[in-house]
Amino acid sequence: MKKPKILAVMIIARSGAGKGTVAKVLISFADIHKEIQLKLSVSDTTRPQKDGEINGIHYNFISLEEFQRRKEAGYYIETDYYAGNWYGSPHDQFFANKSAGIITLYDVEANGAEAIQQSIGKDACLIFRLHVPLKTLDERVLGRNRDTPEEQGLRKMEDVKRTAKMIELGTPIEYGEDVLADAAANEMYNAILAANV
Repeated sequence: MKKPKILAVMIIARSGAGKGTVAKVLISFADIHKEIQLKLSVSDTTRPQKDGEINGIHYNFISLEEFQRRKEAGYYIETDYYAGNWYGSPHDQFFANKSAGIITLYDVEANGAEAIQQSIGKDACLIFRLHVPLKTLDERVLGRNRDTPEEQGLRKMEDVKRTAKMIELGTPIEYGEDVLADAAANEMYNAILAANV
């Protein structure tokens, strides 16, 4: 398999849009078709671990002190303060993937996508924005039943502030209600293949 031209793919969307679900399907497409290799970057976060989350799989859950130490040491390709917590994508995952010919997949906020793009170069990145109807977003966030009402409110306020940047950055991918994760991931997969020709 030849080295990819695209080194990073980012999925951005408002909270509850299903970025993680689409990312899993996208990776499974790559595993089945074997035309490209994708690996999800696991972010560090200072937020508390929630029921059902596995440290090292969903996030690396670390203390604020450890996060700040790593940030000051230049450990992250991007960091973001979102809804009262810090998130960061480690450099080492990207460089290990790059040397192995693997495209790094990021499930990040718009600010993080922009920082990654600036760090590794616009021509080496694809950014996809999941476009999900607001009604569907609200139903998903409430249905997850993981966030307190205060956390839901914080996320919603942050998302509203960041919507303009998301629209400016990402290629829109319809998802939600009538569009399944398979269809959204398939559209992304085909765009990644086309960009690597």
